[in-house]
Amino acid sequence: MLGPNTLPRGAYVALARQFGMSTTDVRNFLASGRAPKALQDAADLVRKGADDKRRVTVFRRQVRLASDAQLLAMLDENDQARQSSGLLRYFSQMDLVAGAFDHYCGAMTASVDSFAQDLGKAWQSPDLLPAVRTYVVLQLERAFERDDFARSLRKSDSEGVLPLGHDMDRQAWQRLLDIIQASPTYLADKTG
Repeated sequence: MLGPNTLPRGAYVALARQFGMSTTDVRNFLASGRAPKALQDAADLVRKGADDKRRVTVFRRQVRLASDAQLLAMLDENDQARQSSGLLRYFSQMDLVAGAFDHYCGAMTASVDSFAQDLGKAWQSPDLLPAVRTYVVLQLERAFERDDFARSLRKSDSEGVLPLGHDMDRQAWQRLLDIIQASPTYLADKTG
């Protein structure tokens, strides 16, 4: 997490341009605690965005390194945590759904079917945020385009890794895409 007086590289220059100050003035104002409210608010937004980006990167790295058994253990812990405390309030839907979607898309494992089914059930919920819906729709449709192209170039079934995984993984994604396209909000989800 960034300290209260620290911003990511380039943020001081952007804030200086935005507020018509030198980068030295921006640094000094923020370090002294005497920054105008608008400058302080903008710096806080930059810090929050950098923290969120760092959290997503760490989560994606953890998921890529985990085996299926470790992922199942993580999911079990997640379910227990959800039931026992409000720990999920620290994560946004985008962090969790996008990170999991990116992990499973292209994976060649039985857990793809389980994730796609669960996401299909969640799709019916009004609690799934529009930004998350748009992300999933766009990523899934692009993955189908890449997968179709990759399959057209294959000479044998055992050749290469495919964007949607093996045939059974692609079928799970197709079932999810069918649910999404049948949804009354499909066009709105697709355009954001």
